[in-house]
Amino acid sequence: MGSHLFPIKAALVTFPLIALLLTVPFLIYNYRCYGYVNVFRMILMYSFVLFMITAYYLVILPLPETRDTCSQQLPGTKYYTLLLFTFVFDFIKETHVVWGDPSTYSKALHERAFQQVVFNFILLLPLGVYIRYYFRKKWLVAIGAGFVVSLFFEVTQLTGLYGIYNCPYRIFDVNDLLLNTSGVLVGYWIAPMLLFLFPQKEALDQKIDLGIKPVGYIHRLLAFVIDVWLVMWIVVFISLPQFRPVKLALLLECPLTMLVVILGYFIVLPYITNGRTFGLWLLQLRISGSQPQLRFKEIVLRNGSLFYGYGGLSYLIVSAAITEMAMNRYAAYILFLCFAIVQIVFVSHFVLVVFRRKRRFFYERLSETFIVRTLGIDV
Repeated sequence: MGSHLFPIKAALVTFPLIALLLTVPFLIYNYRCYGYVNVFRMILMYSFVLFMITAYYLVILPLPETRDTCSQQLPGTKYYTLLLFTFVFDFIKETHVVWGDPSTYSKALHERAFQQVVFNFILLLPLGVYIRYYFRKKWLVAIGAGFVVSLFFEVTQLTGLYGIYNCPYRIFDVNDLLLNTSGVLVGYWIAPMLLFLFPQKEALDQKIDLGIKPVGYIHRLLAFVIDVWLVMWIVVFISLPQFRPVKLALLLECPLTMLVVILGYFIVLPYITNGRTFGLWLLQLRISGSQPQLRFKEIVLRNGSLFYGYGGLSYLIVSAAITEMAMNRYAAYILFLCFAIVQIVFVSHFVLVVFRRKRRFFYERLSETFIVRTLGIDV
């Protein structure tokens, strides 16, 4: 049991980082498929990730102390077992069970041969539960998925963690394939008994009316971040053909290119596509105005006031402050103070809007536009 605690602890330690890396893909998936994020569904997804990390670590950890694992093994070491049901013979040979004496049966619980069989059987058993409850697949899919995952684990062992070690430090065993896959199938069939207390996956969205449910701020922010990230890269490739990562800081030195790209991406493109940018399209959103077709004036007031108004003002103040640093530091300090005041006012406005959900951002009130979902709506 102690040998299994280390991989489990390692999984718990690395899970937060892996979960963080998967958060954006998870959010995009949920917004595209469901139009919102259901907390219970996200918990299921993260628990599935934690389970898979733990199962993988149980297979590969602890790692050898040296990459030269061949030096630690005898010549002619056999790295695979291709004979099925050898675990039965190992159990009979290694355990001290007397079949005619029931009092000896409990001793098998402490035998290595028995524990190894149980471990390989339950290792992927939860996968069958997830396949039936969360992924809603048939039992044949459970068998196929269990076999593929188990084969991946065995190949990982046979290749010495894909060449990191010059010899395998654990053997490839077809009996593990059999036991792992059998465990997945059993998990699939007992899933209803284990999950009767949980809501049915189909019922998670039954009481959700996307027509009246407001678009969440995280939903909107994610679309905005995707768009800004894309615009930054467009500017980089246009202005810096000999691209190097360090030159990303030079974006502020390309104001004309930035102005043109913002005009094309945040004003012309949404007008042509009736309120969609790539980020909004990806997350099933669009900008809506007073009429079914977004008017050019509305998109100019909305995104123009945000990017050219707030963004342009911030850029001009910073540029002027940097210029004045060499000639008049007091003027530069005043300009930096003005920049700080602008940012405080801007952030305060956003905080107030977020905490008072009935309010609208200044660019929305100015343009009389708002963000709506397009999921399931023909627009």
